[in-house]
Amino acid sequence: MDIFESLNPMQYEAATLTDGPLIIFAGAGTGKTKVITHRIAYLIKKKNVNPKNILAITFTNKAADEMRTRVDALLPGNGRDVWVSTFHKICLFILRNHAESLGLTKNFIIYDDGDQNALIKECLKELDVNEDNIKPRMILSKISLAKSNMISEDDYLLNESSHIDSIIEKIYKLYNKKLRQNNAVDFDDIIFLTASLLKNNDSVLKTYSTRFKYILVDEYQDINYSQYMFVKTLSNIHKNICVVGDDDQCVCANSQVLTPNGYQKIENIMEGSQIVSCIGHDGVSIAQTSKVMRRPYSGQAIKITLENQKTLTVTPNHLLFAKYNSSASLSYVYMMYRKAFGYKIGVCQGLSLFTESRKYDLEEGDKIWILKICKNPKDASYFESLYSTRYGIPTLHFTARSLGATLEQDKIKKIYSEVDTFVRAEVLMRDLMIYEEHPHYVSVVKTRSLSSPKVLSLTMFGANERSRENGWYFHRMNLDINAQNIGVLRGDTSVIKKTGSLDKWKVEAVREDYSELVSFAKTISGLDELLLVEKAQLTSKAPFYQMPASHVHENMTLAFFNHKEKKIEELLVSEIEVIDYEGFVYDLSVNHLHNFIVDGFVVHNSIYSWRGADVRSMLNFERDYPNSQVVKLEQNYRSTKNILLAASEVIKNNVTRREKTLWTQGESGEKITVYEAINEQAEVVFAINQMRQVIYREDKKYSDFAFFYRTNAQSRVIEETLIKEGIPYKMVGAIRFYQRKEIKDVIAYLRLILNTSDNLSLLRILNVPRRGIGEKSISSLVAFANEKKISIFDALAKVAEIEDLPLKAKNTTLNFVDLINELRADCAKLNVTELTKNVLDKTGYLRELKVINSSQTLDRSKNINELLSVTEAYDQEKSGGGLSGFLERVTLISDLDEIDEKQNSVTLMTFHAAKGLEFPVVFMLGMEEKLFPHEHSSDENYDIAEERRLCYVGMTRARERLYIIHTRQRRIFGSVFTNPVSRFVSEIPDSLVINISCEEEFLNSVPQMTRKVFRDSAPRRIDDDDDGYGSRDLSTGAVHKPHSAASEDEPGENLAEFGGVTFAKSDRVKHSMWGIGVVLEATGRGDECLVKVNFMNVGEKKLLLKYAPLDKI
Repeated sequence: MDIFESLNPMQYEAATLTDGPLIIFAGAGTGKTKVITHRIAYLIKKKNVNPKNILAITFTNKAADEMRTRVDALLPGNGRDVWVSTFHKICLFILRNHAESLGLTKNFIIYDDGDQNALIKECLKELDVNEDNIKPRMILSKISLAKSNMISEDDYLLNESSHIDSIIEKIYKLYNKKLRQNNAVDFDDIIFLTASLLKNNDSVLKTYSTRFKYILVDEYQDINYSQYMFVKTLSNIHKNICVVGDDDQCVCANSQVLTPNGYQKIENIMEGSQIVSCIGHDGVSIAQTSKVMRRPYSGQAIKITLENQKTLTVTPNHLLFAKYNSSASLSYVYMMYRKAFGYKIGVCQGLSLFTESRKYDLEEGDKIWILKICKNPKDASYFESLYSTRYGIPTLHFTARSLGATLEQDKIKKIYSEVDTFVRAEVLMRDLMIYEEHPHYVSVVKTRSLSSPKVLSLTMFGANERSRENGWYFHRMNLDINAQNIGVLRGDTSVIKKTGSLDKWKVEAVREDYSELVSFAKTISGLDELLLVEKAQLTSKAPFYQMPASHVHENMTLAFFNHKEKKIEELLVSEIEVIDYEGFVYDLSVNHLHNFIVDGFVVHNSIYSWRGADVRSMLNFERDYPNSQVVKLEQNYRSTKNILLAASEVIKNNVTRREKTLWTQGESGEKITVYEAINEQAEVVFAINQMRQVIYREDKKYSDFAFFYRTNAQSRVIEETLIKEGIPYKMVGAIRFYQRKEIKDVIAYLRLILNTSDNLSLLRILNVPRRGIGEKSISSLVAFANEKKISIFDALAKVAEIEDLPLKAKNTTLNFVDLINELRADCAKLNVTELTKNVLDKTGYLRELKVINSSQTLDRSKNINELLSVTEAYDQEKSGGGLSGFLERVTLISDLDEIDEKQNSVTLMTFHAAKGLEFPVVFMLGMEEKLFPHEHSSDENYDIAEERRLCYVGMTRARERLYIIHTRQRRIFGSVFTNPVSRFVSEIPDSLVINISCEEEFLNSVPQMTRKVFRDSAPRRIDDDDDGYGSRDLSTGAVHKPHSAASEDEPGENLAEFGGVTFAKSDRVKHSMWGIGVVLEATGRGDECLVKVNFMNVGEKKLLLKYAPLDKI
C-alpha cells in the first residue's frame, strides 16, 4: 500500500509541495504532524533526498521524539537519520562544534533561571548598583528581550538611550563576561549565539545550509525573532522551507482607509502607500505605511456603531481613542483596585469617580475599569449587585472614612485580607474581555503619597513643540517621582523640577517618535512602582484615552475624522456588538505617528506579541518569500465523529470565536457520557469506576486516561481519591522533577565534574553535605578567585596562599578538590549512572539523608532513585553524548516532555495545559456554571468565547471516549454551592449523548459498587512530591483485571421485617434525611430489625428501624 494514500487532498498537497517556501495553516486535530512526517517521507522516497539533508524543528523534545518515531515507521531504517529537533537542541549542536570561536569549550554549561538570577546579583554587587532601585528580574527581562531580538551588548544603547539603559548595558556586559568565565551560556544565548554565528561566519553558514537543504518548522507563530533569524539565515540559500502555524490580527477586510486620494479598501493598501494620519492638535497629514500585515482570522470581533451610523469592526485588543461622556445622568458600574487591599466593585453617578473628587480621594484607589455604563441608577445598582455576587468581589469601601462606610478600618482590612479578590478579578477581566494593563482611569491623587504607586503619563502629540521637518507635534511623558531616583534619570529628560513641600520631583520628557517614548517609559518603570496612562492629544480639547476596542462602551465618545470638514470630531457610541468574523484581517504600521483613519475612525496601529513570540515572524513570511504557497488543513482526524460533532455543536454557539470547520471520515464511535454526580467526591469515584470498567472490557492501561479540570484547586480531591484507590497518576504543571533540591544538588555535582569553571554549581554544593566551611571562608575564597581572575575551583587548590583562611577550612577545601578530581577521573571511564552512584557514595550525600530520618528525606531518597532510573535509560540509549549529553537533555527538558507515555499512570491537567495532547479516554470534570465557564453574564454583550473555545479544545483531545461530569453541589473555598450544569453541556445535541443521573448510576451499580469489586489488585507505590503534587508509578505497571462481583463473600440471612414490611439485600429504600439508598444487610424482626444501607449522599449507615423508619421504593 502506498503510504501516501491515507492523506486527504489538502494533506497530500501540503506533503508534496516540497520545493520552495510553503506555509501551512492547520486547525485542531487536522493532522499537521502526519503532514510533516509524510512530507519528510515524500522527500526521501519520491524525491530521493538524503535523510541527513532534512531538518524538522518543533518546540518540545516529546514532539520531536514522536515525529522521529513516525518517520521511522513510515520508512524503516531511514527515519533516524533525519534531523528532528527542538530549536535549542539543533542550536546546541552547532554551538558545541564551534564553541572555541565564541570563547567557550565544548563542555560549556547551560544556566537556568536560578543560576541567571544569582549571576545578576553578583553583577549588581560588583557594580555597586542598589538592588532596590533596579530589580534583578527586570534586568534579566531586559537582557532576555535584547537577546531574543538579536541585540548584542555592544549594540544595546543603539536601541535604548536612557541613563538607566546605560546601567543595564554595563550589567549586560558584565553578565556575559561572567557567563564566559563560568564556561556557561543562558537559554537565550543558545539561539542568539547560533543565529549570530550563522549570520557572521560564511564558512559555518555554508556547512549547515549545505547539510540542511530542506527545513520544516512547526508552531511557527510561536517563534521569537532570534529563532526567526536562525531559520531564515539557514534556509536562505535553498529556500526549501515549510512552516506550520496560524496567527490573528486587527482590522477586518473591506474596511476603508483614508488616503490622499480618498478612501481605499485596506486590502489595496501596500507597504509604502500614502495614507492620512493625525498629527495632533486638530491636524492631519500625509504619512507612509512601513509595513502591511494580512492574515486569515476566525474569531471574535467588536463592531462599534456611532451616532452618525458609521461602523467599525476590529479585533478586541485593537487600540482606539476614546473619552468618557460627561453627562451627569449616566451611572458607571466600575471595578476599583487598591494596593494592599485588592479589588472592589462599585457604582457612581456621572464622572464624579473620574475626577480628583473628595469621594475618590477617600476611597484611595489606584485604578479603575468600567464594567457597564447605564442610563438610570436602578440598572447600575442591578449590575453592581450582579457582578459582585457572581464573581465574589466585595462592594465594601476600602476606607472607613468613605461616604457610606459602616465598618471600622481594621474590620475592612481583615475582610479584604481573607477574600482573594485578585483571582476573582482575573476571572471577571477574562470574562468581560478586560485588559488589566489598560485601566479606564488611574488616580493622580495617589501620587501625593510617597509610598503610593506613581502615575506615568504618556501623551501622543502632547507637547506644544512640532517637528520642523515633519510637522507633527512631539509626544510627552510626565512623571512624579521620589528624589532618590532623580540621579538615575538626570540627562534623560527635558525638564526635572521639584514640586511642593514633599520630597517629590516632576519629570517631563519629550520625544519626536512615540515608540522611543514608550521604550524610555518601560525602562524607568524599573525605578519605582508606576501606573501607566496613555493618551492622545488629537484635538485642541482634552486628550483621548488609548483603550482596547473591548473597553469601549455605549455612551462613550470616539475620535472620528469628518472628511468633509477636515477635522477630528467626538461622536457618541450608540451600539457595541460582539460578532463572529471569519476572513482576512489587517494592520498597518505607521512610523512616528502610529495611527491611521479607517472608516472615519482614528485607530492606533498595534502589533502584539505573546508567549515571548514575535508576530513579525508570521507576518513577514510572505514578504521574505514572495513566491511562497499556502495550504489550509481543516479535516479533523483525532476524534470520533460523535466527539467531533459534539465539539462542533458547542463551538458553533460561540458569539466570539468560530473555529475552523473540522470534519472526519472516521467511525461514529461511542456516544458521549454525561453524568450528574452528587458532589465532587462522587464525581471522581464515578470517573474511577468507569475507567476500571473500560480497562477491564477493552484491555486499556491507566496511561490511556486523562482527567481535565478548569482550575488547579479541583485537583486536590482528584489526587486524594486516586491515592486512596491506589491508582498511579502524574500531573502536568506541578513542580518539576528537576527543580527539586536533591536533584539540583546531584546535577550540580555532575556539572562541576564536567566543567570546573562553573562557579555557581560549586558554591551550591561546596557545603553539601555539610563540610563545616563557613560563609566567611567562602567569601575569602570568592574574593581570592576574583583577585587572581581564576575560577573558584582553581582558587581551592591555592588555599595555602589565602592568609585569612583557617587551617581547618584549608584542609577541608583541599579534600573537596581531591574528591572532585577523583570523580573527574571516574567520568572518563564510567557511564552516567555509574558516575552518579559514585557521586552519591563518595560525597556521602545519601548517608546524610539516611541520618536525618523523616518522611521528607525518604521522599528525597526515592527521588534520587528515580534520577538513577533516568540515567539508566539514558545510558541504554548509547547516544554517545556521555555526561555532557545527559546534562544538556536535563537542562532543556520541558514540563510536557516529562509526560512519559510508557509510564502506566493517569494524567491530570487543566484544560489550558491540554493543547497539543490527545488521549484515548478523557474525563472532563467540574462542568457546571460558575466553574466552567466561570461566572458569565447571560447578557449577550458578555460572551464566553474563550471559555467555550477551551471546552472545545478539551473535547477534541479525546480520541475514542469522552465523559463529561457535573455535580449537583460542590464545595468551593469552604462554602457549598449548587450550580446548574454548564451551558456547554446543554449545547450538545441529545442524539450524541447518554445522560446518567447520580440516582441511576447509584442504583444500577449496587451491590457491585463497593471498592473491592473494581479495585485493581496490583501492588502500587505512590510517591508524593515535596509539595504534595503528583505521583510516579514505580510498580511493574501491569494491569490486573478486576474481580467478579460473584467472588465476594455473601452476607448472612439478609432478610428482616418491620411493621409488616420485609427488607432484603438490594432493596431500594428512601430515608427522610439521607435520601435514596440500597440495602446491604438486613436482620431481625420488629423492634430488633437492623438494616445496613448504602446511601447515595452519605454512604453506609446502620439503622434500627424502630427509631429510623425507611420507605421501600
